[in-house]
Amino acid sequence: MGAAKKLWKNFETMTDLTYVMRKGYEVCGVYVRDKEDAKEVHVSPDLLLRQESTAEHSARVANLLSEVMVWYPMYFSGVDTFLAMKTALNHDVGEVKVGDVCDDGNRAHDLKADAEWRAVKDFYENLPTKIRDTMLDYHRQFEDCSTLLGQTIKMVDKLDAIGRLILYEKRGLYGDVYYKNPPSEQDVKFAEDVGTGNCTDVWARHMQNLFDKYDFRPQVVGVAKDFLTVGLQSIGKPFFSWWQ
Repeated sequence: MGAAKKLWKNFETMTDLTYVMRKGYEVCGVYVRDKEDAKEVHVSPDLLLRQESTAEHSARVANLLSEVMVWYPMYFSGVDTFLAMKTALNHDVGEVKVGDVCDDGNRAHDLKADAEWRAVKDFYENLPTKIRDTMLDYHRQFEDCSTLLGQTIKMVDKLDAIGRLILYEKRGLYGDVYYKNPPSEQDVKFAEDVGTGNCTDVWARHMQNLFDKYDFRPQVVGVAKDFLTVGLQSIGKPFFSWWQ
């Protein structure tokens, strides 16, 4: 029964993750201010008010990573691809204990790191030792962006958010960070950098800033740029003119 107990514990944790709401996707905060505004863009206010759970995001991140590894296998020599995908699936599991904080320069986002890491370790304790150790290593690579694998997981984590914004634009929804009450200093800085409050541009600028800060490998940046180019083309937009 030992294995079954560990299976149950992590099943329970991942189920709890479906009730942790993503702060970055409080859509009502960046799209429209009220239902009257919703009428102007011809969408249901219910769509604009719907939050998404961390589990939804995690599933997409794991799927996107798996497909990156399918199409770019040359970048992942020596990587246990199954455990890499599981790391992506579980990358936000610590939020079951600490909740989600929007990554918009909010100091609380960094302050929760230690508590979140302890929660991640508790989750991995329910796995066999060899798998646990590899996943802790992969998770740490993701957190500190220290390797090509860690950078790739971080990249797909951020791409998921930007991809969602592009898909909202496909439905006529154009987010603006200046709708936030109030926008963060980081929001304003990146908006000024790109010359617009449009969420798609601002969050892409945030990702580009991470690329520069952690000296992301050219291969990882190239995958991100190609992905975003195709996504933007799907809504009739060129790649970001401000991207250097």
